[in-house]
Amino acid sequence: MKITTIAALLVIMLAPVAAFAQEMILESQSKIQPELKACDTLHHEQTCDRYHVVGVEGQNLNLDGQEYTITWMGLGYYFAGGLILQATEDGRWLEVAPQQGQLHTASWIDTDASGAVSISDSLVIDGKALTLKDVRMQVRVIPVLN
Repeated sequence: MKITTIAALLVIMLAPVAAFAQEMILESQSKIQPELKACDTLHHEQTCDRYHVVGVEGQNLNLDGQEYTITWMGLGYYFAGGLILQATEDGRWLEVAPQQGQLHTASWIDTDASGAVSISDSLVIDGKALTLKDVRMQVRVIPVLN
């Protein structure tokens, strides 16, 4: 196999990883904020940068002079110990922190019998029951490639 072929295969294999690594997750400051208002201020948890966000999925945003596309908007579920998860359409849970990108399968314990995930409910992940502490609006964005 030629070196150029190996290099091309590596680029193809690593492209999704590189794209995921550039994804930025912004979140609302206030607790129990289930939706994004028409005009809202979100922050990046790792850098504490704050951004004024107006938009919907698929729309572009200009954040500090860089163009980003909104790829996802939804709720982030915060658990003790710093674990933050987002529910996926297929019933799994995407870890936002501390290990961004890891997928989990969990069973949900509807403690308050509300029929919806809410504070005081628990998720059982890897055999451990975790109690929900907070719910915040989150927005995932990726840089627009020029």
